[in-house]
Amino acid sequence: MHARVFRFVPFIAAAAVSACGSAQQGAPSLPVAPASRALATPPALVTRAFTAGKAPGFAANSSPYDITLGPDGAMWFTDAGTAAIGRIDSGGHVTEYTAGLRAKTKPFTIVAGPDGNLWFSDACGAVGRITTAGAITEFDTNHFSNKAGPASIVVGADGDLWVNAQGPPNLLIRATVDGKLTAYPVPARYNTDGSLAADKAGNLWMFAQVGSNGIMLERKAHGGFKPHRTGLVAAALPCCPNYAPRRITIGPDGNPWFTTLYWLSNTIPGAVIGRTPESGNTKLFKVDRSNFQDPPHPAYPSGIATLRDHVWFTGDDPFQVNGGLWRIDEDGTQIGYPIDYNPIQLAPDGSGNLWFTAEAFNNPAQIVEVVAPK
Repeated sequence: MHARVFRFVPFIAAAAVSACGSAQQGAPSLPVAPASRALATPPALVTRAFTAGKAPGFAANSSPYDITLGPDGAMWFTDAGTAAIGRIDSGGHVTEYTAGLRAKTKPFTIVAGPDGNLWFSDACGAVGRITTAGAITEFDTNHFSNKAGPASIVVGADGDLWVNAQGPPNLLIRATVDGKLTAYPVPARYNTDGSLAADKAGNLWMFAQVGSNGIMLERKAHGGFKPHRTGLVAAALPCCPNYAPRRITIGPDGNPWFTTLYWLSNTIPGAVIGRTPESGNTKLFKVDRSNFQDPPHPAYPSGIATLRDHVWFTGDDPFQVNGGLWRIDEDGTQIGYPIDYNPIQLAPDGSGNLWFTAEAFNNPAQIVEVVAPK
């Protein structure tokens, strides 16, 4: 473990994590344009990094992906490298659990369940449960479709677990805490990307593609689907920015916020993130990199989370060896922190700190704690 303080350091690159044999495709970089509404000098960012092969119990071949706060106060993560479900405490001690995982498994996303356990998606065809003592049970989803791979998992307002499974066919899978699974088809015209968030009203939100257009797709609590235009069109990126397992969060305003990896705005050059209220009218905000070292590198927003009154998101550049962390307000005002990690997914802990997973080409994976970000 080591502690660092960052003010202005160069921006970052990352390796894509694929889900059970699938891979993200890439090509030309996004256009760059001046940003706006950033605070001129962000406060210092204090971090603690725990590195695979060095932190106690953290295996050298670990590849942490998603991360969440557990009911025991520790941070829990999916490890697609070992493969395992991992736990890291505030001192950086790691325990990885493998007993109970299937022979072919790829832990993908993880969430604290309503039953005091943690639940995770297995991109190779299962929904899993792990107790805080490390006992794992997996529930098979292949009987719904041999091609649909479970991706994001969330706790719905109804108290059940919901999973977005990528196909074809695309499915929403509902899991009760006793392991009963029910599948609901997503209309074939919507090609969902595996992202998922649940709001307090009982609606589910996911990102989807219709033709070349990106939309926010809302599944209403009563079961119908409602598309929301975003003004985004499909774009190819350079190989291989980090692909965060969670790209939608419900913000402090109650609306879904999302990152736009592999998408371009029709009106705003460069990288953007968005907010889609229930009423529609998606608002896009240009990612501000004015605090980053010149020349400004492309920023590819990916992971996103809500902490107190703000939305936070990660970003990276596949051709550099550093990255960024941003805080954004409802009006689009941003604080951008250049960091010398390659961030993937992030989540808050119970003390108001942020934790993110990180991995760069030819470097050991890391889990990084951001101490009380402002």
